[in-house]
Amino acid sequence: ENKNVLFGISPAGNINNVRNACLLDIDTILANKGYVDYIMPQIYWGFEHPTQPYKTCLANWQALVKEPSIKFIVGSTASNIASPSGEFIKNKNVFKQYLAHAKSTEKFDGICIFSVATLYGMFTAKLSSNEGVQQEMRNFLPLFKTLRNKKIEY
Repeated sequence: ENKNVLFGISPAGNINNVRNACLLDIDTILANKGYVDYIMPQIYWGFEHPTQPYKTCLANWQALVKEPSIKFIVGSTASNIASPSGEFIKNKNVFKQYLAHAKSTEKFDGICIFSVATLYGMFTAKLSSNEGVQQEMRNFLPLFKTLRNKKIEY
């Protein structure tokens, strides 16, 4: 154990697939100290998804975390706003809703958006010229900026 290094995993968002296809004993990992410092499930679905709606998926993952020292970070993807379908076409504040809901839950330590290259130019660091990305980020960033900077202790 190295006290200067954090170790975490970012499994697929569908818990049944994690258990059955990936053969990961996620229940043991998240119920005991010493396996991971944080969990960052890839919850890429929207609120209206027919089988993995965001709120349900988030709640199911959070319920698995029995070990209080394990931090919970929500993994999201920017590809939903860069190449939208379904609710991401009609609604340009899904990321804001993701954050608002996750922030309102008991077990929330942060959010990660994959990939920054979808949001910002890799060499320019300027916001994407994609209008959907620009609208989504205009809605998301004010709420994001209200988050307190939490340093996850080693």
